[in-house]
Amino acid sequence: MPVVQILFFAECRKLPFTLNFWTFTPFPVGASASLIIRWLSVEGFPLWRAWSWSLAGITTAFVITLATVTVAHWARRQRLNTEGPEHG
Repeated sequence: MPVVQILFFAECRKLPFTLNFWTFTPFPVGASASLIIRWLSVEGFPLWRAWSWSLAGITTAFVITLATVTVAHWARRQRLNTEGPEHG
């Protein structure tokens, strides 16, 4: 699943931002991160806790970034809707 996400990432960057990005980005990324973290702990790789926390941090930063972009997109659309043609 992570490989598929990486392959789609380049294509997703070309598309205009919409709320549908929530369907295809943070949920699969979070699920993939969870799977990798569980796998690291079961296999007992050296420094697995450090790798797990790093991956959790990166995933969290990604979701926060997407949430920020979503709010900015929503605010911009709201502003455009209230500043319709009759307002100038």
